[in-house]
Amino acid sequence: MIQRRDETALAALADVRVVWDTAAMPTPEQPTRRSTLELEFLPNPYFANAVLRKHFTFHAPGGSLTKLGVESAQVEPIEWQPNRDLTQRTVAGRTRQADSFFALFSAAQGSLCRAFGISGQSRAAQAEAVQVRVSLRAPGAQCSRIHPTRDTAAA
Repeated sequence: MIQRRDETALAALADVRVVWDTAAMPTPEQPTRRSTLELEFLPNPYFANAVLRKHFTFHAPGGSLTKLGVESAQVEPIEWQPNRDLTQRTVAGRTRQADSFFALFSAAQGSLCRAFGISGQSRAAQAEAVQVRVSLRAPGAQCSRIHPTRDTAAA
């Protein structure tokens, strides 16, 4: 989820791209495809990277696009400027992990929970984070599906 503290960094967002590998469509013999999510930024006071990248490997069992799923994801680390890491917060001299959209580009344990604002490090919280990721990949996914507990509380 985008946090208030993310907004000024996201104001420097210039372009969003998904770059697919040049391989043909998945087949039973070669069921994987790769893509890269790229967020291009103007110069900003938060990080040195001009482009943030997250690489995905998709697997389509039997070559079927209807069964396409994420097999793995890797990130290129964000080069944070000193004292500007939006995924961390310092309270009373102690640095703690913070909820942030930019946690999507972190390989740290629990970053998926922090990216989607899911509290806790329990197995249930991790399972909820995975469910959110699955919901976002579903055809026609909408932002309202991100926080079903908040949606039902508002209803």
